[in-house]
Amino acid sequence: MKIITPRNNKDFYDYLTGIYGIDEKVVFDRRVFNVLKSSDSPLFSTIKRPEDREKVYWEYAFDEVENKHFDRPVGSFIYSLLEAGNHWYIFRTERYLDDYGKVHIDWCFIKKIVVDKKMHSGDTPLTLYPNLGIYGWRSDTPIFIKKHDLKNGIANPIIKDTPITSFVKADDVYQGIYAYISSLNDIDYTDNRNDIQKLESAGFDKKTSFRNIK
Repeated sequence: MKIITPRNNKDFYDYLTGIYGIDEKVVFDRRVFNVLKSSDSPLFSTIKRPEDREKVYWEYAFDEVENKHFDRPVGSFIYSLLEAGNHWYIFRTERYLDDYGKVHIDWCFIKKIVVDKKMHSGDTPLTLYPNLGIYGWRSDTPIFIKKHDLKNGIANPIIKDTPITSFVKADDVYQGIYAYISSLNDIDYTDNRNDIQKLESAGFDKKTSFRNIK
């Protein structure tokens, strides 16, 4: 894959072009980018905000629908999704204040989902959705993501120097981007030939090939 980006804004997976080689037919244009570590997003900025609260705690609750007990968080989490081609990485981030009023941001990796190319939502191969609505957050239930939540993403994010690199592999992100861009070059082919034309292309003669078949 060929990555077009300013020299001073390399990402943590860029070195893999030196291992896999540069494929001129697969080009990742990252000249327009967003550096996450200097973002003012609550996922990365430790500047105190009016809405910041104390650490989330868990309580033992009962689900009347499923008729069983479970632990649930009391407080708020931020769910985010990194879309690298057809690879979705879901994270849960807890932002809270300690006893001295200092902001802490704890990241947790939830799961990875490989989706169909048609489900790719971003305008760029790599996109971070920083505030995702998650339905079914418990470990024993499926995770549902609503399409309308996949909006206002951060296009072409520079991931290095962020907690994300602790949870995703550079090779995995690189391959996700590479496979997606490669798939955009695929041409859907429709065979409009009739049956006789298909047989003739396979070496059959329509006048003689079936003459002796009874």
